[in-house]
Amino acid sequence: MQDLRISSCNLFGGIPAEIGNLTQLSSVEITSVGLIGTIPTQIGKLVNLNNLIVNLTSLAGELPESIQNLTNLETLLLSNNNFNGSFPTWISKLTNLTYLNMSSNAFTGSLPNNIGDLTRLNTFQINENQLTGVIPVSIGNIGSQTRDSLFVDLSSNQFSGTIPESIWIFAAASSLTGVYLEQNCLVGPAPANPTLSAPHSDLVGVAILDGLNPSLASPYCP
Repeated sequence: MQDLRISSCNLFGGIPAEIGNLTQLSSVEITSVGLIGTIPTQIGKLVNLNNLIVNLTSLAGELPESIQNLTNLETLLLSNNNFNGSFPTWISKLTNLTYLNMSSNAFTGSLPNNIGDLTRLNTFQINENQLTGVIPVSIGNIGSQTRDSLFVDLSSNQFSGTIPESIWIFAAASSLTGVYLEQNCLVGPAPANPTLSAPHSDLVGVAILDGLNPSLASPYCP
């Protein structure tokens, strides 16, 4: 069996540790089910996985570090769950990722400085968490190997400080679709960008300005 899909059914309980025995799996998709508990450490044995999707469940707790062993992952979608704990620093080891969505959870802490190692990403969504700290300069390297329909959403967190100049590297993308920073605690002027081209100026400009608009700031800002 290569694909495991469990979706929109009355399945309860937790993910059994025995899932680690299904080492030929290339895709795991668990969506819209009532599963509880945590993702078992044994998930890290599925080294052939290209896609790991866990969406709209009641799974909670910290992500197991063993996920870093899944270096063939191209899609990691863990949105709309109850995952918590610090944002995983090991995420940057998954350098084959093209789609990373960890939105609508309860992750805390800051983004690792090496987040820019994810140079193949075309989607990076971590909105609606409880992330703090500054946006690392390396964020400008995200998707640098592809620049294909690049979409970045950092909104609805508690990021502070100024927006790094490197954010404008996104403007070099051939098909930029969005950079969202609103509902954070960002301060200062939007960084100057003399090279921003016409097709992207409105799109990026609105996103940047939204992030600095006091009426759209996070209610948790000091």
